[in-house]
Formats: sequence, C-alpha cells, structure tokens
Amino acid sequence: MFNLDNFKLMLVKHKYTTNLLAKRLGISQSSLYRRLNDSGNFSMKEVRVMVALFGKEDVFNALFC
Repeated sequence: MFNLDNFKLMLVKHKYTTNLLAKRLGISQSSLYRRLNDSGNFSMKEVRVMVALFGKEDVFNALFC
C-alpha cells in the first residue's frame, strides 16, 4: 500500500525535491504528482530508478507499507 508520508520522508532524507525526482525519472513534475495522487502508480522502470537513487528499503517503505 502506497504511503505518501513515507514517500515524502524518503525525499527529504535523500535531499531530493519532487522536481529533481521527476527529472531523474524522465517525467514531468505534473506526471509525478499524478502518480502520487494515484496511490503511487509507478512503472517498473521508475521503481528501479528510485531503488538506485534511494535504496530498496526506503522505496519499499514508501511504496508498499
């Protein structure tokens, strides 16, 4: 289950903004906001990028807890 609070904490912990994350994912900031409002509906490619950036544990806690 997607946890928006944990997602935001992950970004703060790694000193990322939503704008920077959107750039790293290769999507617009509005696309990122749509994913966040759609219960974290990220593609597998986007999840892999986030795991590379933030580590498995942080991404798991944000997307699945």
